[in-house]
Amino acid sequence: VSYEFQSKPGNLFGRNTYRWFLFTNGLLGTFLVGAALATFFTGSDFTVNKENMTDVINPVISRWGSEWHGLEALANPRNWLLGLTVFFLARTQACLFFINRLQDEKLVALIYPDYEEMFANSLSQQELSEAIENNRVELNKLLPAYSQITRVKLRPEEFEKTAKKSIKRFLYQDVKD
Repeated sequence: VSYEFQSKPGNLFGRNTYRWFLFTNGLLGTFLVGAALATFFTGSDFTVNKENMTDVINPVISRWGSEWHGLEALANPRNWLLGLTVFFLARTQACLFFINRLQDEKLVALIYPDYEEMFANSLSQQELSEAIENNRVELNKLLPAYSQITRVKLRPEEFEKTAKKSIKRFLYQDVKD
């Protein structure tokens, strides 16, 4: 959410604040999830007592055994180990994604223009290409570098569609000139 919200007009905190949120979440979030999962193996300090349900003020079956309410699990070195393991595995998986998926591939937009509208407005092919290029440049100003469109390819015929009228995207994965 914070990544998408950082560029929105209603953002009161500014872009750098949201980038800090993302960075902190990437560091602490993965570690804390791993440490929390480790408590399945190392245990947590709480008690379960069905008789607690009769307490009118606080009818809860389980109660924490300390004032820390489970945060004492962070003092256990075994929980730290699983937390760090999840942290480094997440980093490794992200690196493998970038290595295997991105490979300096460029993003190409396939467009089937409304040729009837183009002719109705007396637009030439050159004017259409210029308008699309201007739109591409303006859109890229709003997108991060890895999502920017490097070029646009116009299609002479409409995209093949499913019965629900959605484009069969798998047919257009490998766009060649």
